[in-house]
Amino acid sequence: MSNAIFPGSFDPPTYGHLNLIQRSAYIFEHLHVVVAINPQKRSFFSEDERIAMMQELCRDLPNVTICTWDTFVVEYARNHNIHIIIRGVRPLSDFALEFEQALYNHQLNDKVETLFMPSAGKYSILRSSALKEIALLGGDISSMAPSIVTEMMQKKMESMKNSTYDT
Repeated sequence: MSNAIFPGSFDPPTYGHLNLIQRSAYIFEHLHVVVAINPQKRSFFSEDERIAMMQELCRDLPNVTICTWDTFVVEYARNHNIHIIIRGVRPLSDFALEFEQALYNHQLNDKVETLFMPSAGKYSILRSSALKEIALLGGDISSMAPSIVTEMMQKKMESMKNSTYDT
């Protein structure tokens, strides 16, 4: 098992994401962190912003590659001859959704297996959506996300506030 993929929207990345990336990078020779680009979804951060954050967060992990992908992650796996997808799971409700996704992925490419990695206990409640909501309501997210993320969140919110008042 030399290569694996860890896909996600990373909008924004959390300490939970970083923990799973570090643990996976320790297990596998090479880890592809795939930033999912879904034109159907409206992201808080742009593709370039998410890539920049992930590159900064993984700069000390020489066996990690950051890239984007805008279709099925199993196609990325097929194109790069990778047979393992890592998925982090938090509570049991998370597992049900991830399990279903793993079954779909296996139907799309039966050469790819999904490995579920439980979140570290202290990160088990972290969700990007909750992090955004807390930040937008003025809460402190410094214990939930690395400083580059909290700084970019602050800049993004200031920019949103300024554009609202400029009309």
